[in-house]
Amino acid sequence: MKWRNPYRLWRVWRRLRRKTRKMTHRRRTDFRWAPFVYGLIATAMILGLQVWNPTGLRAINEAAFDQYQRLKPRQVDPSAPVLVVDIDVRSLQALGQWPWPRTEMAELTRRLTQLGAISIAYDVVFAEPDRTSPARVVESWRKYDPNAEARLDQTLRDHDAVFGAAIAESPVVLGVVLNNDPSGSRPPTRAGISWSGSDPRPAIPAFASANVNLPILSHSASGVGNFSLGSERADVIRRVPLLTRVEEQIVPTLALEAIRVGFQAGSILVKSNDASGELGATGAGIASMRVGPMEIPVEADGGLYVYYSGNSVERKERVVSAADILADEIPEEVAAKVAGKVIFIGTSAPGLLDLVATPFEPAAAGVNVHAELAEQIISEFFRTDRIAWRDELAEALQQLTGEEAEAARAKIAELDAEIERFSEPVFISQPDWGTGAERLFILLMGAIASLLLAYNRTALAGVAAAVGAVGVVSASWFAFDLSGFLLGPVYPALGVFLPWGTLTVYNYVRADRDKRAVKNQFAHFMSPDVIDEIAEDPERYLTPGGDQRDLSIMFCDVRKFSTITEKMTPQETILFINEFLTPLTDVIIRNSGTIDKYMGDAIMAFWNAPRKSPLHMEQATLALFQFKNALVEINRRFVTLGFPEIDIGVGVNTGPCAVGAMGSKMRLDYSCIGDAVNLASRLEGITKQYGLWNCIGNNTAKGVSHAFALIEIDAVAVKGRSRPETIWTVAGEADMLGDPTYLALRDAVAEGMAAYKAQDWDRAEAAYRRAATYELDAYSPAGLVEVFLERIAEYRQNPPPADWDGVYVATAK
Repeated sequence: MKWRNPYRLWRVWRRLRRKTRKMTHRRRTDFRWAPFVYGLIATAMILGLQVWNPTGLRAINEAAFDQYQRLKPRQVDPSAPVLVVDIDVRSLQALGQWPWPRTEMAELTRRLTQLGAISIAYDVVFAEPDRTSPARVVESWRKYDPNAEARLDQTLRDHDAVFGAAIAESPVVLGVVLNNDPSGSRPPTRAGISWSGSDPRPAIPAFASANVNLPILSHSASGVGNFSLGSERADVIRRVPLLTRVEEQIVPTLALEAIRVGFQAGSILVKSNDASGELGATGAGIASMRVGPMEIPVEADGGLYVYYSGNSVERKERVVSAADILADEIPEEVAAKVAGKVIFIGTSAPGLLDLVATPFEPAAAGVNVHAELAEQIISEFFRTDRIAWRDELAEALQQLTGEEAEAARAKIAELDAEIERFSEPVFISQPDWGTGAERLFILLMGAIASLLLAYNRTALAGVAAAVGAVGVVSASWFAFDLSGFLLGPVYPALGVFLPWGTLTVYNYVRADRDKRAVKNQFAHFMSPDVIDEIAEDPERYLTPGGDQRDLSIMFCDVRKFSTITEKMTPQETILFINEFLTPLTDVIIRNSGTIDKYMGDAIMAFWNAPRKSPLHMEQATLALFQFKNALVEINRRFVTLGFPEIDIGVGVNTGPCAVGAMGSKMRLDYSCIGDAVNLASRLEGITKQYGLWNCIGNNTAKGVSHAFALIEIDAVAVKGRSRPETIWTVAGEADMLGDPTYLALRDAVAEGMAAYKAQDWDRAEAAYRRAATYELDAYSPAGLVEVFLERIAEYRQNPPPADWDGVYVATAK
């Protein structure tokens, strides 16, 4: 930073004042109320749209979520025990048209049970008796030929009874279809539903009745679940209610009931929002569900977003044909797939009308949706279970030895690999805070855009809109990618673009030139850092009061400046000053300091303002110590210019100060005041008395003792200050803290000071004389020793008073 003529700065301020007066009147026209109000109206329109959430805009958000799934399908955990038994075209060709005789269904159920299925869920409702049962066949004959004589073999059992017996012997979950027919039936209950917190039923989707299975089948089943896929069946299936209700009776979805039966859970626990422990949660909705050991986070109405693993082709390894199960000889690979699985039985045959749209394909088997839900729930449980198992093994490992310990380590390594492999999110959801965050973002961007446009910053508003839109889309994608959160990009993007797009034509850039002119005027007398911080909070810096904070303050002065310059011409004096102020200023700026002022040959600087720094004490002390090297270069330069070499004195102190723009309305300086500033100035002056080139206060010393080699000098009550201050000098950087010479010198001075305060003059003199035998590159104790030897000689002749505490009272600045 160059030295500036005060008169020139005054002229700059005078021009700026005139400019400011002109601009005061123009501000009324610079701030355009119409663009500002229009921008707020546009923002309000977007908020209204977000609250209304019309079908078209909602569809765009949903399309974005579908695209996210296509870009990143759910990671498949092969260990998740879920399998689909598909009544496909091949099965119909092998076993005949649908519906099959219930004896075939009974055989299918028995074989799956024998192969080790842990639960068997039917995505089919068996609402009518089997017309192929013997009694039904005879009845059919008689209906069309009353005279027909048909004898029924009494050993033949009713097919529904056969199927019911097979269901009773197997872990079967039967499906029901919910509807709004007031004359329909109520589904039977198998799962116990309990809840903590408020009654969740008001939040659960309600239906009037259900299409149910035959009583002989329902009474034999281990579970009953709803396989309706919600109100979106004609559209893409993105979300499925895990719980529904018929009047006050709660019915679980087919996937949830299949998991409950397969993992032998007695009931389903529903946790309402007011029992979740979340801050600000209320009872209006559901927070999560628990089925056995599995915790399931859900939407407020109990719904769960389906995170698909791909299309039907990509999940073919997790599907077997019913024809293979009912074959005369079941293939070994099919039998292996069934063992230990939760089985879903449904159909993908086009003519059976159980095809639905998913984000991956327009016509997928509805049973696959239930399987996807079950895989999500179980995969998340396996993921958390691996982590818990790994942690338990790690804790138990401390008690194990030998082969057991090796086996445990191997298992921990295997679990770590699996945890890393299956670390991607399994659930996707719209977080409770998502809508509020969208609205806050829309308000914030709308306000920013309106203000920018009202102040004629159209170009900047356009850049902000473009950056904001990219940020919105990126944030939406990364929220899905990293956490499984569904944050719609549509309304925030509209919040970015609509205010700007509405007002761009109306409010073209007009005030940028004036603002740049003001900034250029300030740049003539303030550093860029100060200007940037003032621009952030002009109310604080350009009004009285400023800020209160701890600063590290430095004063630096040239020794015998008047004597050196008395024979110089004015031009030589200015050159001389600039030649040593410039390198020292560079050191201060390089260490993040702020130049307060130049006072002839002296510099005042401070740290921790305007930009705060937790290392301000270290930065100030490092700058002080680097002055030593800078001084070597300065003197080398002075020799070439024919100037005498110089010495400097530096004082640094740390303490609370008031910092800010100070002065009059005509002229302001960014400066600081306070007792800590006065003490820093006194410390610089006191260096002469002790033969030091630097001196720091006790607060600074405490803050930098870990990073610099310090030597305690004295306890001094400086002029104008009654409270004594322990003063120190910096003898080296951190690499000297272990130097034997430094340690010996520091200990000798400390011993001398302790003996001096104890009035043990002989021991004090011996310690100081011993200190004089040590010399460091950056510190010579000769001046200090001379001062104390003189004091000791004086006190031997004239002992101090009884209340003397060893504090030296300085009489000069």
